[in-house]
Amino acid sequence: LLIKSDVIDDIQIIGDPALSFKPTPIATPFDGDLNIGMNIRSMGIWEKQYISNSDISKIFAQIADFFIDYGANIHFFSFTENMHDSDTKGAQTVIRNMRNKRNYSIIPFKNDVDFTCSLLGKFDYLVSQRLHACILSWLQSVPNIGFDYQFLKTMDFMSSIGMKDYCVRTDQFTLDNY
Repeated sequence: LLIKSDVIDDIQIIGDPALSFKPTPIATPFDGDLNIGMNIRSMGIWEKQYISNSDISKIFAQIADFFIDYGANIHFFSFTENMHDSDTKGAQTVIRNMRNKRNYSIIPFKNDVDFTCSLLGKFDYLVSQRLHACILSWLQSVPNIGFDYQFLKTMDFMSSIGMKDYCVRTDQFTLDNY
């Protein structure tokens, strides 16, 4: 999209490549009636965010316990694993903080983009701290709550699709509001 104005010529707006994703069939790695995907980002301590990793883990533990109390199966999954950003580490911290130590699993990270992105379409509901997980679940009609942890990027996306009420800033979370 090119926009012309009197002030600036040739502004280019580039869409997020995740918006062009097409799901592929994958074997469902879980079963049961209510399967909820959870994705927690564990950032390096040098990266600015609204609240600490520890406090974010406690939030996600409260949410997992809430869903487990109602018979849901929680499936932690990883969107990425690298030396400064580990979703598996985030999931392990959440599990340590959970009151209910049942009805959960960790889906092992696969370095397979199609699998990971298509996995999001298999959940009944998604709770994620990652912008792209929110985008990909929305594209696959999976209801989700996005958690904005820095820079308002998840809030901006959710607002742009009319879903601002389904995005929570981590520093403004209470279970009652959720």
